[in-house]
Amino acid sequence: MSAERRGRSGDAGWNRASITLTGALFVYMTAEMFPVGIVPELAAGLRCSQAAAGTLLAVYAIAAGVAIIPVVALTRHLDRRRLIVLSLLVLAVSQVAFALSDNLWWAYAARAVAAIPHGLLWSVVPTVAASMSPGAPGRATARVFVGGALGLVVGAPLVTATTGLVGWRPTAMAVGVMAVVLAVAARATLPAAQTRPRVGSSGSRGRRLRRLPTIPAQVFGLSTATVAVVAACYIPYTYLSLLADDVGIRSTSLSALQIGYGAAGLVTVSLVGRFLDHRLRAVLSAILGGMAVAMVMITTGGATLFTLAVLLWGAAFACAAPTLQSAVLRASHADPLVDPLAASAVYVLAFQVGIAGGSWAGSGILSTIGEAWLAPAGLIAVAASAMVVLALRSPTTVTDTA
Repeated sequence: MSAERRGRSGDAGWNRASITLTGALFVYMTAEMFPVGIVPELAAGLRCSQAAAGTLLAVYAIAAGVAIIPVVALTRHLDRRRLIVLSLLVLAVSQVAFALSDNLWWAYAARAVAAIPHGLLWSVVPTVAASMSPGAPGRATARVFVGGALGLVVGAPLVTATTGLVGWRPTAMAVGVMAVVLAVAARATLPAAQTRPRVGSSGSRGRRLRRLPTIPAQVFGLSTATVAVVAACYIPYTYLSLLADDVGIRSTSLSALQIGYGAAGLVTVSLVGRFLDHRLRAVLSAILGGMAVAMVMITTGGATLFTLAVLLWGAAFACAAPTLQSAVLRASHADPLVDPLAASAVYVLAFQVGIAGGSWAGSGILSTIGEAWLAPAGLIAVAASAMVVLALRSPTTVTDTA
């Protein structure tokens, strides 16, 4: 594409800045998903049960959810390049602390440190990407979310495989080193002054109150749907290693399955960007339908069908984040009084609530009625999300446009 054409479309395509943003989401996704696939190893190293080790994912999500609103409120007028750099450095420190953990509570604390800027990073990165491509914000958002998909297709399986070779502690250290490298890259490649300007700095108390973030009702509706669809994924996904073991998929085969899950998502998230600016509702319907079918297939048993279900599951869920966040950004841009970063923060909070709720629900199901009920519970959550989406009628959210 020529420079002139890029200028008309407002979509600059891949460049060093977008690659860095993609890398930031990649390393954070890898760190967040670190426990998946190595629950038995973590349980042995931290001297706890496998169900307890699985809650490392939930604790991370809870900490991220609690922190996101105050952190975004305190930092939304600061330079966004600096916020991304600091978030990556905090992740690096937390990974070192996690690697040194000798009990579950130490591990909880280390994971919580990384989670504090998690929501900020995942709110800032898409808004920065969209601001760099104003003519195609949906495509720009999907482009950087390839990093999240790569975290599943490369990061999570690599954690599993590397843990099998050298242990989970050196693997955690390696993720920390990667975060430092990306922090340096972010400082060198991202544009500065990516902030939302203040509307004056003086005036009455009433004017100051009017400058507080405004969140449209559509954003809360989309966030409710987000909680349900993310919980639907993480109820069974947190214990993927246990579900796979039931059908004879273990060790290297499990790593291959994780690669397949992420690869399917990488393919679909690479393609979905071209539809997000015009066919949001159709894409979201396909996501929910795919996840529902996958949950049904998982319950039927058998290694082959289980593998196919995981591929479909990965293909569908990988598109959920860019699709829902694009809908939220569209809703926020429809009102000039709305701060897109604040709206994005509410969405990211919902995503973390979904992860925490799904992970804790999965732990409870595993401890009480057994892992056979993990996928059916996920199916119920998908149905709940579909009901919320069907109730959304605003043309500024998920309605298809020409």
